[in-house]
Amino acid sequence: MAPVPVFAGYVLFGWGLAHVPAGTATTLSLLEPAVAAVLAVLVVGERLPAVGWVGIALVVGCLAVLTAPIPSARRPRRREGRTAPAPGGTAPPHEGTTPAPVGRRRRTGRRLPATATGGKRPPTA
Repeated sequence: MAPVPVFAGYVLFGWGLAHVPAGTATTLSLLEPAVAAVLAVLVVGERLPAVGWVGIALVVGCLAVLTAPIPSARRPRRREGRTAPAPGGTAPPHEGTTPAPVGRRRRTGRRLPATATGGKRPPTA
């Protein structure tokens, strides 16, 4: 009885790793003791006290909270190509260069960070 569940467990865990991120798969693997307890009740006929059922419910509930997707309204927006201003204001430009405008677009439609041009304006077409 041991080789089949162990083999099936490793095969299913490998399949899960191919379909979800490793952190999620590892977190969900914490369900193993709860599933083992439920299977012991259903297959072998073990008796699980009320405290055991409460523990299983807590484990399942906590893992549901941990693996639930974050709503998009709460995610902080990431601003590429921009940095926070230096304390006390902005840093002075380098001597002899003109700072390029932040957010200027090339033909590719990609934002061009101010540092990518070395302080010079990109050629316009």
